[in-house]
Amino acid sequence: MKLKKSKKGSGLILVIMMFAFLSIVGMAFISMSLSSYKLRAAKSNAKTGLYGAESGIDEAYGIIGNKVDESIKKGNNEVDIFMNELSEDLISAKKKVYEVQKKNNYNNLSENDVKGIIDEIEEGKNYRYLGDIKSCIKLEKHKLKENGKEKTYVKLYLDDNKVSQCQNNIFKDTYTENILQENKDKSYSDDEMIPILKEISNCRFEMDKNKPNINAEIAIGNDKYINLIKDFNDDYLNKLKQNKKIPIRINSKFKYKGVNKQVKADYIINIPPYNKSYYAKEDNQIVHKNPVFMKAISIDGSMNIGGKVDIDGDVFVKGNNEKVDKGIIISGTENNFKGNVVTNKDFKIKSPGSNCTVIGNIFANNVLLDKYAQKSILRVEKKDENKSGNVYTQDDLEIDANSSKTEIQGAYYGLNNGDKSTDAGSSSSININAVQNGKVTCSLEVKGKGSIIMGTAYADFEKDSKKYQTGESVAVKGNYRAYSIPSDKNPFSEYIFDYYKLIADDKTDLVVGLISKDGSSKNLNAFEKSKYFEDIVSSEDYKSIFNWDGINVNGVSCIHLGAIYSKENDKVTTSTSASSDNFIIDNLGVVSEKIQEFNTQVYNMGEKINSMELLSSSKKTVDTQLDKIDNITEIDGKNVVILRKGNITIENGKLKLNDKDLEINNKNALIIVDGDLNIKGNLNFKGTLIVKGNLQIENGASLTIKYDENVVRSLISQNYGKLKNVFKNNSEEIFDTLNKTQFDMDGHSDIVLNNLIQMKNWKIIK
Repeated sequence: MKLKKSKKGSGLILVIMMFAFLSIVGMAFISMSLSSYKLRAAKSNAKTGLYGAESGIDEAYGIIGNKVDESIKKGNNEVDIFMNELSEDLISAKKKVYEVQKKNNYNNLSENDVKGIIDEIEEGKNYRYLGDIKSCIKLEKHKLKENGKEKTYVKLYLDDNKVSQCQNNIFKDTYTENILQENKDKSYSDDEMIPILKEISNCRFEMDKNKPNINAEIAIGNDKYINLIKDFNDDYLNKLKQNKKIPIRINSKFKYKGVNKQVKADYIINIPPYNKSYYAKEDNQIVHKNPVFMKAISIDGSMNIGGKVDIDGDVFVKGNNEKVDKGIIISGTENNFKGNVVTNKDFKIKSPGSNCTVIGNIFANNVLLDKYAQKSILRVEKKDENKSGNVYTQDDLEIDANSSKTEIQGAYYGLNNGDKSTDAGSSSSININAVQNGKVTCSLEVKGKGSIIMGTAYADFEKDSKKYQTGESVAVKGNYRAYSIPSDKNPFSEYIFDYYKLIADDKTDLVVGLISKDGSSKNLNAFEKSKYFEDIVSSEDYKSIFNWDGINVNGVSCIHLGAIYSKENDKVTTSTSASSDNFIIDNLGVVSEKIQEFNTQVYNMGEKINSMELLSSSKKTVDTQLDKIDNITEIDGKNVVILRKGNITIENGKLKLNDKDLEINNKNALIIVDGDLNIKGNLNFKGTLIVKGNLQIENGASLTIKYDENVVRSLISQNYGKLKNVFKNNSEEIFDTLNKTQFDMDGHSDIVLNNLIQMKNWKIIK
């Protein structure tokens, strides 16, 4: 029997063979994939390391960029300091040269004379760039005709090329030194790294908890690279400036997961020129003095003070308005004036509890403490020993306020001669009406010597529409009863009493007999009445009924027409300078001098006038000194020039313009208003205020002005093009000459950072 072959187990063998084949192929694929992964991971780590190293280069660029930006600002700032110093020195030099020329009657000055004047000005000035300033100022001479006379002026001006050169050098020096030294005045140790290099080298940032290592060095051309202060000297710094470049080499290393990468690059920092041009504008016009801008306040209308004022400078108020109260009307509680206070009308304190101090002189038609001004105080204090602390009136000093106090440290000058006057307004005197129950309820002290009282008081009695003229230069209400008492000591044999009706608030019909004539029916003049008054009040029979308590006018060297009370010897004295025929002044020159002062201040706005007789109309006012006023507003930092037509209001130091508020407070300001000015809230500035109409300071408001001639000079000079037609040139005196230098910058100071920092020689070291 033939056996069959068995095929059992062959499939298993085949499966095993296939599985082995697949395993071998699979392992090969896995091995290839693993190798590929490791290669990609290595490349990734290398790239990350490169990025880290390159980031160090970028960080260095950021540090350098910030330092360059800072250095540009400091360079510009130093140039600004130089230009400010240059401007100040030029203005001071021009002013001084002009003063010397004027003193020498414009005699020709040599170049050496002018340089000597400039050197004298600069002595003691702590200018940072004094040497540069001197090199920039030049001079030339030119002749001008004024009032038919030829005068030689020295014109100081700037050398534009030299100014530009100085600007450029100052900017470059500051720029370069700030980049490299940060603080050139700081003391560094020799082994200390150059500041900017130190900042770059110390720069650290984390990337996957790893930090780059950055080294920075400086080199010039083929010179070795340095990074320490000991290797850095002035020669090195000068070479950098000459080459106009600062090369900084950066080496940045970064290790990431065992992979080290290093990148090198050179940054070239260019040293730019100063590119902010200036324009020095010279206006050869001569600015003549104008009285309106020589004062803190000039007003044609009245000044009504409902709040507070603090004025450092002269004040002029014409009082030309339609109101009942004209002049300077004070209703506020606290008012201080440092300078002369001048008005063609009345200086009047009107409200109770007012406290007013004038450090200077008062010039007015009348000085009044109104009956409603109870408990008010008026002090007139000396600004200097000889020229202030005085009160000048064309009419009277009158005190009607109970419990008030008036103190005049200087003298009182009542200048209207009452010898042959026919009305109270033509006879100056001191009138005390603050009297109750026969007692004086106020105080008055005139401390200074040499007062002048040219007239006598008029009592409130009337006959034929004329008031009764007394014989008292210092009159107290009620003391007029002396003229109703017959005197046995009078040299006249007979006396004639005329009957006068009392003018009183209650319109009483009381009629009083007052002595008017002697026995021959001759009218008694003021001097003769003063003698009569002296006899009566000196009598033991009548002495006790008269009262001068609280009233003290220094009688030493006093010139007076009528009787005055002397506290020193407790008696009434009459004039020794008058006769029964005429009022003869022994010191006529002294009186004429005071009249001239009064006319100068009141009628000519402070500019000298030669009239020896009291004037009745003004020669100069705000209106006569101003010409064309348009709406002009100029703002330059802290400097403000405002011209406005019509009536305006300034509230809390702000003027509303086209729905915007212009801030004036704490600035230098020239304000001119062709109308009324109303002040609400607080207004304070340095400069001058000129108003054609009235000035109203509301209740609760305050006005503070400090007059500074240099500030006003600068404001006018800088804006002369727009102001030259505003002020009339009707004075021979010059306020400013050729002092119109304006420094304007073109504003194009931007320097593109990318143009200043260039990268070169970027290279992967490893």
